[in-house]
Amino acid sequence: MRSTQRQIDTPEAQLGALRAEAAHVEEAILGAGLLYPDCLSDIVRLDPEDFTRGPRRALFEALRRLWAAGDPLVRGAVEAGAFDLVQLADRLRPELEGTLKAAGREPLVAAWLADLQGKAAVPAQLPGLIDRLRDLRRREVLHQRLMEAAETALRDPEDALTNVVVQLR
Repeated sequence: MRSTQRQIDTPEAQLGALRAEAAHVEEAILGAGLLYPDCLSDIVRLDPEDFTRGPRRALFEALRRLWAAGDPLVRGAVEAGAFDLVQLADRLRPELEGTLKAAGREPLVAAWLADLQGKAAVPAQLPGLIDRLRDLRRREVLHQRLMEAAETALRDPEDALTNVVVQLR
């Protein structure tokens, strides 16, 4: 007889699912910025910590820096309605190649940017995706803290209880 009881994921699996969803949302947001440069004004309001460490955060930080500086490449993209991905890749290659390699990806910056562009959200979806990314990041941090507290409780239950009492006061 098959069990009808719902399987409960491990905390590590739940954290992995949060991170996977965040990666998809990050790609949709960054892709939108590449495909619809006029959306960058909304995207650059995010914080670098809203993005996973690695190539996506490095791209966000680079785009944010170029936007804040009023860089001609960004201004031209907004005016033209599209980025020249080859030109953008040439400009960002020093910043992105290393993070792509470290993430186990081919350091083909232009190809990676084109791939992100293909995952772009439409501009109308951006406000909801930005809120979702912030929520996922908040949940990830809480999940990590709970996992750390559980590990502490298993190692030293008395100390864990004392910490809970102190935090409740």
